[in-house]
Amino acid sequence: SLEEKVDARTEDLNNAYHELQAIFDNSLVGISVLGSDHKVIRANRRFATIFGYSAQEMPLVSPEKLHISGRSFDDFVEKFFGRLAEREIAQQEYQFRRKDGSVFWSQVSAKAIDPQDMSRGVIFVIEDISDRKKASELLRQHAEDLRVAKDLADKATRSKSEFLARMSHEIRTPMNAILGMAEMLQETGLS
Repeated sequence: SLEEKVDARTEDLNNAYHELQAIFDNSLVGISVLGSDHKVIRANRRFATIFGYSAQEMPLVSPEKLHISGRSFDDFVEKFFGRLAEREIAQQEYQFRRKDGSVFWSQVSAKAIDPQDMSRGVIFVIEDISDRKKASELLRQHAEDLRVAKDLADKATRSKSEFLARMSHEIRTPMNAILGMAEMLQETGLS
């Protein structure tokens, strides 16, 4: 009976492990486990694809290679990973470098496996938001273009109004004289 319980429990654990592995591998966001040296210990396919590597290559990649520069890496570690001990989850938008050298925007979330012992590692979740950033920049640029066009239209309307006011005044003054003379001519007989 005890052996049957152990076998049943082992099978349950194996099933749970395979379910979690399927979720990990098929996630739409990149997920990795980073060691205390900030190297990737394990990564899902999406994480590797975002960076342009295979999942097997990721543990071999130096963490500095994923950043724009060595200084950028140092700043990221200091600002982002430094907050993990004080916060449950740290999040920020950040630019990384792909294997081919291209730079992309990402939404990064991280959580220490054990905030009291950072040497146990960090769960790192990343989503490529380059397209969203480009769309946002295009919308911002479009809004700026619309604002400039509106300002120009308002300025043109003011100029038109000023022009019409001046022309109205300039035409009214001689017209008054002409109408006055015409009225005088109507009242007098022609000789």
